[in-house]
Amino acid sequence: MKTVFVEIDKVTDQFDPEQYINFILCNILTGLCFGGKYDFKDEEVGYVIKTKDDINERLTSSIILEDFVPTITYVYKSQAFKEFEASVHKLIEGFIRRKFKEAESTFNKDDIRHFADHLILARMEAEDKEDKDALVGLDEDHLIQTIADMLFGKSYFR
Repeated sequence: MKTVFVEIDKVTDQFDPEQYINFILCNILTGLCFGGKYDFKDEEVGYVIKTKDDINERLTSSIILEDFVPTITYVYKSQAFKEFEASVHKLIEGFIRRKFKEAESTFNKDDIRHFADHLILARMEAEDKEDKDALVGLDEDHLIQTIADMLFGKSYFR
């Protein structure tokens, strides 16, 4: 977090805290989910914030019919909704799934580091007990969705 305050100290004109607050929140939530700390100018955090902002812009800049009639997506998807889906897919595949795969590759059940590790451990324990009911909600897509919900508050990842 020190780097954020160093960056704030460099501001000489009018101060807009939005980018700093977004970074701090993203850094905290990403740290909870995957561990680690990021510098203020980190490309990965910048990518997440920019993509999230793009998604929010799409949601607020146009009326999306699918917001009012969700079941219509089974028959018809507007261009705005297709762009929205593509942005969400980009964020999930370009960041969340990749970070989850990294967590899986370095997972050690004796050293639980972050939320992704807890999810991986829960899946392993369900597999060991052969608990088919629990495994239904612990497949990779559900775990990725759970992390997305934690990072972005269930706003648009359903």
